[in-house]
Amino acid sequence: MEASTATPMKADFASGVTVAEELKNMSREQMIVYARDKMDLTVDSSLDPETIRNELLRIYRSRMDDARELNAESLRITMALDAKRKKASESFTDGRKKKPFEYRPNPPIQVKFYFMQHPGVDLEFANAAPYGIKGEVNKYGFETHPQYHLFHGELYVLPLLLVEELRNKTYVAHKPIIDPATGLQNGATPIIKPRFVFEQIISPEESILLAEHRAGKLKESTNEAKEI
Repeated sequence: MEASTATPMKADFASGVTVAEELKNMSREQMIVYARDKMDLTVDSSLDPETIRNELLRIYRSRMDDARELNAESLRITMALDAKRKKASESFTDGRKKKPFEYRPNPPIQVKFYFMQHPGVDLEFANAAPYGIKGEVNKYGFETHPQYHLFHGELYVLPLLLVEELRNKTYVAHKPIIDPATGLQNGATPIIKPRFVFEQIISPEESILLAEHRAGKLKESTNEAKEI
């Protein structure tokens, strides 16, 4: 049974066509432009189209593999620090002692990533959110910035709090205003849009656990209401 999405997404996603399918329908000239603009590669125009196509796919898949290793290591570092922070927070049981931070659970979640501002472009970044870098004041931060490399339309397992951080990023797009009398553009309306969209994927087993948890919470609320 396949995993399902947590909630239906309302954003307009770019085409779900794979890179292999995209390249399959391109001419030699189009692939050369694609390599330059989206992969930062220069291709010799004397190569035949099939050679260009195969080489671009090989490089793309190699980058994908490297990215998954990078993301997995950053996830491992984050989960280790999350466990350390949870343990440290629970150790402050004496109410007279001030906790060094407020612990927030940060479980790994499976998501599908969409780069809405630049569909089809991969995203490389370093991000120490939400813990920051370890220092004199911050005793429970990262030793170094975790690094990530995400490709539009791909599945990843990422820390929940990182996903929440990125979901708040926006960019400004412009919708043209068309003059009905002339049919020509007469200005543009700025629109604030999400820069990144993460479609959370939930397995059938997780869906069952979530339903049971919600049923339990509903029963607790009902019992509390009867006691009042």
